[in-house]
Amino acid sequence: MIAIIIVNYNVPEQTDSLVEYITNNIKEPYKLHIVDNGSNDEFISKYTTIRIDTNRNKLGGLLTGMHVAARDNPNYFWNISTNMQFIPTDLDHSYELKKLFMSNVVAVTPYWKGDIADWTHRIYAREENSTFHIVKQIGAYAMFNSNWLDSIGWFDPCLTSTWGIEFELKYLAKKMGKLFLIKDSVGYDITKSKVTSLNRDRISLELYQKECNDEMERVMIRKYGADWREVLDAYDN
Repeated sequence: MIAIIIVNYNVPEQTDSLVEYITNNIKEPYKLHIVDNGSNDEFISKYTTIRIDTNRNKLGGLLTGMHVAARDNPNYFWNISTNMQFIPTDLDHSYELKKLFMSNVVAVTPYWKGDIADWTHRIYAREENSTFHIVKQIGAYAMFNSNWLDSIGWFDPCLTSTWGIEFELKYLAKKMGKLFLIKDSVGYDITKSKVTSLNRDRISLELYQKECNDEMERVMIRKYGADWREVLDAYDN
């Protein structure tokens, strides 16, 4: 079973659209967890299953949803950002992602196109005629093996944003001989913050990005030292 977690902050239109697409197109067994991350009352999704009184930022909302979802012992966590929309296909996205899981694969994500709010989605060059890319860094728009996430302690709760988890997850996976993949046959469009474009954000996108980067630096320096980037890149070659 797949636990699908969508965290909404003030964009019910986008959240509802994602839920309805999933309901109409995903055939694999799943359970939806829609986390309202401190939205204003008028911007709560009609599909909300978990409500948080205050905005805990991206990672806090995601972890809240994952902790609730874990009660059902899912095989996979699939974290879907409200910044994305599915590219229509006759394929079942969840099945296409799930079938790539093997003993050495711990995460799979659809390919993406469009804008991106940061630099965390760089990928290795695709092998000729392959059906997937090998991911260099991955955001929380992916399906994860739940046992593997549990074995590494999930995402770092000291981070409030999903920025930063890419470095550490990639490092831990490669250190263990594991892979992240991008599936070619299913994809999504992703844009910069829809909350910002709708003028529903608590702070500007620029200030939010600065806060996230500063926080990531503090957390990673505490855990891995001043040269944390070099440490976490150690398994790239």
